Amino acid sequence: MPQVTPETIFDMHRPRNRQLMFALKEFGEVRCMNEGTKRVRDEMKEAHLPEPVFRPTTPENTGVVAILSNNIANRQNSLDSEAYKILGEALSLSLSPDEQKIVNFVIENKTINVSEALRIMKTNIWHTAKGTLDRLERRGILDFHSSKERDPKAHYRLSRGGK
Repeated sequence: MPQVTPETIFDMHRPRNRQLMFALKEFGEVRCMNEGTKRVRDEMKEAHLPEPVFRPTTPENTGVVAILSNNIANRQNSLDSEAYKILGEALSLSLSPDEQKIVNFVIENKTINVSEALRIMKTNIWHTAKGTLDRLERRGILDFHSSKERDPKAHYRLSRGGK
């Protein structure tokens, strides 16, 4: 492998550990090769956090360390206060991180479909996203709305029952 430097880190097109990369791809954590540093940079930007800083690990430039900064003073709670008020304390505390993201999305956008859940959950496995939405429905948090068996307009809304 060529040496990685702060200047070349975004130009690398081969994984250093192919077996690890393929294993992570199987679990949906990696979508394609050479996305890692670009994905980190893009997600930091999307979260309104400072750009990652890449510095050499030694004077000989034999490696790179990535410095990721948080903005703890301005970051949003994982389940915002609006969702917390709507669901109540016990239910709010029982949600997984993906479920929290979905509930926040529904409160902000009124509805969610499986494609949107896929994007929010950062997975490419349709059954994973659909299963999460269905679990939230079974728990009385979301209601499923559809007019037919295979409905391209099928979506979920926040439950009116407020269970």
